Amino acid sequence: MKLLFNETLDYLQLKLYELFHGTYSQLSLSLLTSKLTEKRDFSPVKPESLPLASLSVCAAIVSLLKPTIPGGYMYSLVAPSIVGYFQNIWKTASVIPILKPGKDPTLPDSFRPISLLPVLSKITKKIIQKRLCQHLNDNDILIPQQHGFRAGLSTSHQLLRVVEYIKTGFRDRKSTGAVFLDIQKAFDRVWHVGLLYKLIKINTPPHLIKLISSFLTNRSFAVKVNNIHSTNRKINAGTPQGSSISPILFNIYVNDIPRTSQSTICVFADDTAILAQSNELQLVTHFLHKHIAKLEDWFSTWKIALNVAKTEAVFFSHHIKKEPPKLYLHNTHVPWSKSTKYLGVILDKRLTFKQHIIQIRRKFNISVAKVFPLIARKSCLSLRNKMLIYKLVLRPILQYASPIWGRSLF
Repeated sequence: MKLLFNETLDYLQLKLYELFHGTYSQLSLSLLTSKLTEKRDFSPVKPESLPLASLSVCAAIVSLLKPTIPGGYMYSLVAPSIVGYFQNIWKTASVIPILKPGKDPTLPDSFRPISLLPVLSKITKKIIQKRLCQHLNDNDILIPQQHGFRAGLSTSHQLLRVVEYIKTGFRDRKSTGAVFLDIQKAFDRVWHVGLLYKLIKINTPPHLIKLISSFLTNRSFAVKVNNIHSTNRKINAGTPQGSSISPILFNIYVNDIPRTSQSTICVFADDTAILAQSNELQLVTHFLHKHIAKLEDWFSTWKIALNVAKTEAVFFSHHIKKEPPKLYLHNTHVPWSKSTKYLGVILDKRLTFKQHIIQIRRKFNISVAKVFPLIARKSCLSLRNKMLIYKLVLRPILQYASPIWGRSLF
């Protein structure tokens, strides 16, 4: 308890210093206190970091200080990094590797790294996130083709764009060629210098750029297995895994992705698809190759790597049965597939969704078998708890993207 109290006092002492010496005039006291008391973030934190309960204490004391704060300094009291410096101790992650289901434990790629960071760093990142989103929204910066991590948009919206584009081609007796690109470790390979350049290009306020630059640089991590830590390793590229700011920074990084008038691009974070339509097979591949050529140059310039082996192409058509012309990406042949999975939905070349529905049924039946002892008639759980299990475990399987494929059932 004494340690917790001392940490809280140290934190408040830093707040008071920033109150009278900080230069970040864009953040309000109310925003700080709201983020201190926010309970919605359940992302993992370091066990040794300041407990969440103490943040409410800090918020209460800060609120008591409010009447004594001179008007000119009211907007200076913000998170610890407010002077444009994100503390290095907050940039050291403790990484716990979690084995992916059904994967070989002897292979490093079979593990999913979970980063644990101090809880106070998350508050600062939320404040940065709020101001960065406000700048993007107020100035209408993000391209409309980007649906990832944006308010009011979801995977279903992007899937609807793709499906409606293809169905319009069906009605006009046109064929649609689509290339679904696989970007290698997109978030982990973001070029920091390039990202800062793009932040400047979209007129991001200088204080935010300074803070984001500090947030990205001098990051490190140590892997923790059985309570034993490895030596610290530096991170020279990428946006931090699990951070609330990372998706927004990635959206900014890819915001100038090339577009053409003869094709359509659909982007959801790093899930990218390009589509082209025509009555002639040769024109479809010509339009796609034209767009691909621009993308290849752009990927090379901004140090983004494509996994050609995992990139898939599908030729959607109701009336053409012959094989379309060959498609190439980075001088590698990309074969035409009969179907592909995009944003969790299997799209077959005739958009029947039969494969997707079969997969949903299989997944639903497996999940029912797992929870059946809990929801069966003889279960001792209350009806309310049984309904809760259904709503949390079973219903999402049936409902995900149902506006896209649901009509195929009738």
